[in-house]
Amino acid sequence: MRKLFLFLLLTLFISESYAVNGWFALSVPIPYISDIQFINSQTGFITGLYGKYAKTTDGGQTWTAFTIGDSTISLGSINFINENTGWMNGNQPNGFPIWPNRNYMYSTTNGGVNWTVRSQSDGDVSSCDIYMTGKDSLVVASLGFSDFGSVGGLSYSFNGGTLFNPAIVNTNGAQFYGLQFLNNITGYVVSCYDSDTGPYYNRIYKTTNSGANWNPIYKDSVQPPRLLGCFFVNSNKGYLWARNSKLAVTTNSGANWNFINTPIYSQINSMHFFDENTGYAGFTFNSQDTMGLKRTTDGGFTWITMTNSLLKGISRIIFVDNLTGWATGYSSNGVKLMKTVTGGLTSVNSIGNVVPDKFSLSQNYPNPFNPITKINYELPITNFVSLKVYDALGNEVQTLVNQKQNAGSYSVDFNAASLPSGIYFYKLVTEKFSETKKMILVK
Repeated sequence: MRKLFLFLLLTLFISESYAVNGWFALSVPIPYISDIQFINSQTGFITGLYGKYAKTTDGGQTWTAFTIGDSTISLGSINFINENTGWMNGNQPNGFPIWPNRNYMYSTTNGGVNWTVRSQSDGDVSSCDIYMTGKDSLVVASLGFSDFGSVGGLSYSFNGGTLFNPAIVNTNGAQFYGLQFLNNITGYVVSCYDSDTGPYYNRIYKTTNSGANWNPIYKDSVQPPRLLGCFFVNSNKGYLWARNSKLAVTTNSGANWNFINTPIYSQINSMHFFDENTGYAGFTFNSQDTMGLKRTTDGGFTWITMTNSLLKGISRIIFVDNLTGWATGYSSNGVKLMKTVTGGLTSVNSIGNVVPDKFSLSQNYPNPFNPITKINYELPITNFVSLKVYDALGNEVQTLVNQKQNAGSYSVDFNAASLPSGIYFYKLVTEKFSETKKMILVK
């Protein structure tokens, strides 16, 4: 049974806000997700270990699994410029003690059904980021092994991968990662040199010609902790994050950066902003941050914890528009991928300002419904409220509300887009009241 939960942003008439789950789990046919890309709301790819990758054409509801090479290959970054043309990288152990990896670059022209090995080399590159700026052009940022302080690189090709040129002459053993493009012209990359005993030297570079030339917009000589990534909302405003949960923002294209004190206690792994103020951060699970997802609406100064996150730790967050997005990560129940079609939020709204004189749970409307229906309920006193949906066998399929709420009347939207037709039950439980009603989903 796929267990679904909803994050909701509760806006009460007394101006209190709560975060509830607006994401649902998706099943995937590979044991681990290294990277994810969606070309649009329907077509996407995931890569993983053992030479496995998968493709979906229905937004992630179903996947077709493929295998490339043998089981020792670990697939990494994947990027498509359209539904047919894409690149992917992989590596495998080669048994050499100094250069322990054999690195592969693959390309496809038929939507990932078949791949051609474009390059193969033994070296110290452990992973890389790929971004296609055109049908025949791409940028590759590579990460060496930090244990050896080894060399990564930044290169580009404008002839379909026949020849790659170094975009930055790497004289100090820098590693390049966190590649992000605003469009096919303007992009950013993080760079860091580190050694086992020395400090970190951090840089962020920017290109305005599809990766051929890069200029630093952030740099330090000795500035621990190590930078981990960046995300630019537009050409002026961007964010960078580092180890120890450090977060900084620029509003003038990187000329100045201001570090923000955040309530995030563990390592940030991924960020996505819809606009200059609203965005998500995905991070590593620890004892203080027990859920892997937070949301901000004020540019990162305050963050709301998504209390029912299906993933305890999140490695990647992507969106194709303001509503449709995916997050990859790990959990104790085997969930590796979750999705939202509401921007991660839906609403539970208070109705009016009159305090009811008794508890009540109304019949949903419309009923039967497809796929959205409203559920209203009333609270005469402040109570902890649980509103859950169950299938005909009694399995819980969605948690709509799981919060303390003030006295008032409330309306909840229940979206069953990912559920099959059938009879469902919704149950309201408070400290002094409990009631269950039936509803019918017809698709």
